[in-house]
Amino acid sequence: MNVLTEMFRSKKFVAMLAGLVATLVAKIGWELDEATITQIVALVAVYIGGQGLADLGKEKSKIEVQ
Repeated sequence: MNVLTEMFRSKKFVAMLAGLVATLVAKIGWELDEATITQIVALVAVYIGGQGLADLGKEKSKIEVQ
């Protein structure tokens, strides 16, 4: 259960879930064109990449401080 808690504390994981849900809802529920769905996926991917870079910077600063 601890792994599940850790996953839901991750901003990247939550963003991935939100993107997945938005994409599924867009495909099933709303009549959105493929370009809009692509934009949703791209936005989530850019956010996850940016958050990954921010996390990398945090880890690097932790190593330098010690």
